[in-house]
Amino acid sequence: MRKGFINILFFILILIAAFYLFIPKPGDTSSVRDNISRGIILTSTSRVKKVECIEAIGIQLPSANPAALVEYGLGAAVEFSDATIDSSLVRIRIPKDIDSSVQPKLQLEWSCPTADPTGDVVNVRWEVTYTWLAADETSDVTTGTTVTGNYNVSSTAKGLVETDIQLAGFVSSDNFLYAKIVRRADATPDTANSAVVNLFDSCLYYTANKLGESL
Repeated sequence: MRKGFINILFFILILIAAFYLFIPKPGDTSSVRDNISRGIILTSTSRVKKVECIEAIGIQLPSANPAALVEYGLGAAVEFSDATIDSSLVRIRIPKDIDSSVQPKLQLEWSCPTADPTGDVVNVRWEVTYTWLAADETSDVTTGTTVTGNYNVSSTAKGLVETDIQLAGFVSSDNFLYAKIVRRADATPDTANSAVVNLFDSCLYYTANKLGESL
């Protein structure tokens, strides 16, 4: 009789453990369910970081004070000199899976032939002017929000540097990010003297929380 009771209790404990194993945790759930009219529907509250990049060959050069598209290693780069205020233009399509509650960043991938092994001595001054574009908004706007900062070069000559520039003002109805990227070689904080700077790409660094545009 006692052995039978123990077996029953053990079986009940197994059922309880199996039940809690499949209970979804709040805020961390994913599911797949079938829908006759819309097919399989994927639902998730998981978040990931993603990038949408424009490589050097896709970066445009303005008519005034343009940077230069150059061959660099086995690829290409946009080269900014130390002699003028060189500029470049970027247009990035906003991904459908972006989480509009989190402001994205503009990520620049660049290098400089001057190394800074001691740290925080050789800096490049980047100036980014950007605006968001939504449907039915004027598409030829030439003004926007300007962010300027001084960024340390790599401790290795021509070493890759990844710079994140925080953006603001993005809303879910926006379709494009327009940006003008300028090296302010004329500014005193730009201490990469007599050295060029090579930009490899510019990326929209954003948070995604779904698999695509909501239906």
